[in-house]
Amino acid sequence: MTLLAVVEPVHTGLRVQTTDLHQQMKKEAEATLMTWLAEEASDLSPTPKCLILEGVPGAVICDEAERGSYDLIVVGSHGRTGLTRYLLGSVAERVVRHAPCEVLVAR
Repeated sequence: MTLLAVVEPVHTGLRVQTTDLHQQMKKEAEATLMTWLAEEASDLSPTPKCLILEGVPGAVICDEAERGSYDLIVVGSHGRTGLTRYLLGSVAERVVRHAPCEVLVAR
């Protein structure tokens, strides 16, 4: 089992966020995964590995699934519909459409 967090670069106007802020986002993502692992998955064997990758989440998830030859991707969804989903996009939808393996979407 692999826990994956994807940190997406945030663009503000014409400037990309600073390296320090980006590194902070990566550290926070790692801390969140490690906390979840300690609280919720401490009795799993073998211990899941944690990955923090950078890029567009849907694409990164599909690329990692292909590279790692995974059997299943479990991805969360906010359940947005209509205009909100259109404007914000949907990582879960992209993963379902492009993943090289089975995908389970949980709200």
